[in-house]
Amino acid sequence: MKIIKATKEQHYHEFLNQSPHQSISKDYLKRNVTYVLIYKGEICGGYVFGNTYPYRYTEHITDQIDKQKMLHFTAYNNVTEISCMWIKDEFKKSLLSKFLWASIGYKGYFGNAEFYLFGTKSKKLAKVLNFPMSVKRYMSSRVDDKKGYHFFIADRKKTILGALEILFGLFIKKPNRELIR
Repeated sequence: MKIIKATKEQHYHEFLNQSPHQSISKDYLKRNVTYVLIYKGEICGGYVFGNTYPYRYTEHITDQIDKQKMLHFTAYNNVTEISCMWIKDEFKKSLLSKFLWASIGYKGYFGNAEFYLFGTKSKKLAKVLNFPMSVKRYMSSRVDDKKGYHFFIADRKKTILGALEILFGLFIKKPNRELIR
């Protein structure tokens, strides 16, 4: 198992075909830093470190005050968004899932951003993400499909700690949760 930066057309094609995130494009994956999880020669998961402004998350906020707040924060801070995380269903409760979460913490810690922005529509995942002391809930807002969306901010220096806390919350305290879509 390994995490690699997507560089080939095949990486982007498989990411798009297997990911449940339907509102992403190949152009979005190429403009940003896309990582794929490879196991036994096949892509079975991945995520994106988004570095292009405006960020994907701000595109979906429908409340104009929340949208302005998010645009202001991302415009005046060194922010990278972590988005489009997924793993194949058969690996959600496996070591591969833990490895995927740990790699986000590792890549975040050694990345260039001052802050990492991430979010979810899942109430269960929002509770888990709210757990780490290194993560702060930034806002909850409505998005295109009228569902509540929870946004979180993490300081780069604390991303490894945050990933470990999330792993603890997901797989040690409550091992039966399926939280990655």
